[in-house]
Amino acid sequence: MNLRLEDTNSVIDWLCDGKAPATASISIAKLSATLSKALEMDGLSHKLDDVLEILLAPIEGRRAVPDRADASIDAGDVFLYGSDWTVSIAEHFGFQGASEGFIDLEWLKDRPHTKAVHKAITMLAVEAMSTTSDFYRQQNGHSMMDVLMVSMDTGEGFDQTQARLTAKTRGLEVVK
Repeated sequence: MNLRLEDTNSVIDWLCDGKAPATASISIAKLSATLSKALEMDGLSHKLDDVLEILLAPIEGRRAVPDRADASIDAGDVFLYGSDWTVSIAEHFGFQGASEGFIDLEWLKDRPHTKAVHKAITMLAVEAMSTTSDFYRQQNGHSMMDVLMVSMDTGEGFDQTQARLTAKTRGLEVVK
């Protein structure tokens, strides 16, 4: 497998070892090395250990990572960490990471290799959310986005709307 850092799809294939994103496991060391190489190619001097620390920090905030050298996450979990990684890397290099609650991507404009890695991470997150949403829709007859939209329209709490939509779709079979 040949990695081309300027090509987002190549980065995705590389990080997922050629497997479908829905079933792939992402090595944090491999992601760290890939991102480090992209940063270097875009002229940003750094230490590989700094990039690894940035990637591990939000993961360790959620769960224990017993073997940091062999740490990995399911590709589906990328959406949990991607925005934290983007903001932390930007701030590490002295760029504005977030502005008014939104991730500031202006610093990626002139950094094509780092931007391709960022896009790959984003695409993995979107793929994971899409797969999860499709599975949820198959199981419940509505998506989480449907629940969110109806909840916003009615003013109900999210859990209440979710229970109501599920009962409407599946009838009384959910009531025990």
